[in-house]
Amino acid sequence: CMNILKTKGNIKKVLVLDCDNTLWKGVLGEDGINGIDMSSNSPSGSVFNEVQLIFKSLKKKGILICLCTKNNNEDIEAVIDNHPDLIINSEDLVYISANWEPKPDNLIKMSKSLNLGLDSFVFIDDSDFEIGLMREKLPEVTSLKVPEKISDYPSFALNVGTIFESHKLTEEDENRTAMYKSQILRDNELKNSVSLDTYLKSLNMCLYFYLDSEKYLNRLSKMTQKTNQFNLTTIRMTESDVQKYINSSSDFVICSSLTDRFGDSGVTAACFISFKEEKIANIDNLLLSCRVLGRNVEFSFLEQIIKEVSKRGAVKLLAKYIPSSKNKQVSNFYENFNFE
Repeated sequence: CMNILKTKGNIKKVLVLDCDNTLWKGVLGEDGINGIDMSSNSPSGSVFNEVQLIFKSLKKKGILICLCTKNNNEDIEAVIDNHPDLIINSEDLVYISANWEPKPDNLIKMSKSLNLGLDSFVFIDDSDFEIGLMREKLPEVTSLKVPEKISDYPSFALNVGTIFESHKLTEEDENRTAMYKSQILRDNELKNSVSLDTYLKSLNMCLYFYLDSEKYLNRLSKMTQKTNQFNLTTIRMTESDVQKYINSSSDFVICSSLTDRFGDSGVTAACFISFKEEKIANIDNLLLSCRVLGRNVEFSFLEQIIKEVSKRGAVKLLAKYIPSSKNKQVSNFYENFNFE
């Protein structure tokens, strides 16, 4: 198991936890809400209490915590709302899947709801069957089994934490759980809306633009490292790479944040512009976070980019699309804007 934990791969963003004998000791459907144990005052319960504290700490790193359990939904809700020893509470959880459907099917639904690839998921369960099924059906998910020796569980949990990227924390990291929970509320309302246009108008969206902002240096670098779907070139950039655009007398970086009646999505769009020739601007990199896809933000953002390069005397704007395994959806982005 330790070798699996150290395996390098795609950046992990989501931790999905089973409940029975994973989040607590016991089986909720058999032992009842008063029979499951995660108390810091009992020998076995204290292990699960410590493990929950370790997993909860990942939220501050921007990791999304979800549950996927074969239990009645109302029973899980009762534990989350009422159990005095539960450390990971409703505020920490982005998505709860409590039903009797196959867990791989539930993770697929979870992936679509969060708009995050399954290769960014880490799944933990105590069942050999569930782990085996997940590895067979969804091999892109990192599936890990709870240790047989329960005393090893805390050290196992600490090692799970090493899978997730460690970096300087930003405001977006600390607020990511709230941002994704707001997005789920948006999606639920969209399902009940008459049309997409009606829904988008009801959001009361406001887009804010920031030019060469030192404040978002780390965030901009991280966006280039992590954004895959709406990323026209997939050029990865360090903070020093971003700083060069900020410091340049001609080149610049523009980013934007989005708010609506559900909350603040944070800085979710970025564009890096260079002038390799006088009056000819180049879009070196243009990307948009998956959190705001489907809200037409990209159209307003590109319009603002065009205004900024025009202010600098550009008469021509050049752009390029570099295909990757994940950015096919933006292959026609510039053509849709009448780029020749």
